[in-house]
Amino acid sequence: MMWLLVVLALSLSCLGQVGMEATLGWGGVPVLGRVNPLWVTVDNPTGAPVVGTLQVLARIGSPWRGEARRALSAPVLLAPGGRATFLFPWPVQRGTRELSLTLLAEAGPLATSVVPVSPTPTPLTGTVGGPGPGISLSPADLADPLLLHPLGAISVAAPLSPEGREALSAWAAYLGGELSGFASPSRWSWPEGEGLSRAFARLPLPRPPLAPLALAVATYLLGIGFFLPPACRGRFRPAAISLGVSLGLALFCPVFYNPLVGPVVCTWEFGDKNVGQFHLEFLALTATEAREWRGEGFWVELLPAEEGAWAGRC
Repeated sequence: MMWLLVVLALSLSCLGQVGMEATLGWGGVPVLGRVNPLWVTVDNPTGAPVVGTLQVLARIGSPWRGEARRALSAPVLLAPGGRATFLFPWPVQRGTRELSLTLLAEAGPLATSVVPVSPTPTPLTGTVGGPGPGISLSPADLADPLLLHPLGAISVAAPLSPEGREALSAWAAYLGGELSGFASPSRWSWPEGEGLSRAFARLPLPRPPLAPLALAVATYLLGIGFFLPPACRGRFRPAAISLGVSLGLALFCPVFYNPLVGPVVCTWEFGDKNVGQFHLEFLALTATEAREWRGEGFWVELLPAEEGAWAGRC
């Protein structure tokens, strides 16, 4: 019986702890100003299941000159001895020094990792399905055109599936990549920021009704004319009191009236006839007060820059 306990103790000690590794960018080389793939591998050599949350945090800038934070979280469920790899799109902006990864459970952190960020300003090149310059890509890497954003040129040296051709066509059309090996659509012209702003301004947003507003203005004028002079002389007539009450309601009703219950969200979808599966979505939202809005997927905030270009941050 004693030797069974010894063997059990040795086997549990050999199981180890939960491990986590991460790689940012194709070939471990992130590109500045582009959305890079982030692979996170979680290994569970223990004898118990792992239930937790994977958190990724990046600090941009410095505490002295101003610092911004970008974070994501994803649920993690691993069986004993299990291993899983997660793939996330991660934008790399100037001033990003490192990524901090934490696998957090109810009892506390299970694993931590730090990925230093040293991006290159030059887009990468890649080859699909054969020897060639740059990063070697497999057909399975062509699932999402957004993850191909760090690549500036791709050479195709093998037959592709319809899904792979769609992803490469969308990458070439929307993100301006250069394709060689099969015919690609021309680069798509993004809409101007002023045009989207004018379109958003023409939306039929709900407005307060004119009748209560006109009644409030009329009551306000009557209240000033009939209530203030007697009140200043110390005489409060019933009509003046009623007008004073109406005056107060007229003043505060437009303030508390809010026709917008939540944020107003408008989405424009732009597509290319040569790219059927993917399209671009431009989102604009506004609210009269502080509200929280959560959108599905991964969004990149684009701000109009000089000479009609776009500057993006995710």
